Amino acid sequence: MQGEHAMQNKYLSENDIKQVFFQSKMDNPEGYDFDELLDFADKLIVTATMDIARRERELCIEFVESLNTEVAKALREKRGPL
Repeated sequence: MQGEHAMQNKYLSENDIKQVFFQSKMDNPEGYDFDELLDFADKLIVTATMDIARRERELCIEFVESLNTEVAKALREKRGPL
């Protein structure tokens, strides 16, 4: 995945994708069957979902903070880290 054609992903790093790939046990040298691809896709979705939710929460709190710092502080304390 390195070089000029490296995959860019908004939510997952190259390392995240590699880790999910290895966890999915996709080791068939002749290609991958449908179940393996579904397993890989499911694991990518689970991994990306937490990163997306975390970033959305950060953006929400930043927006609220631009309007009212006290409310943003209370939101941060109430919701805690994701």
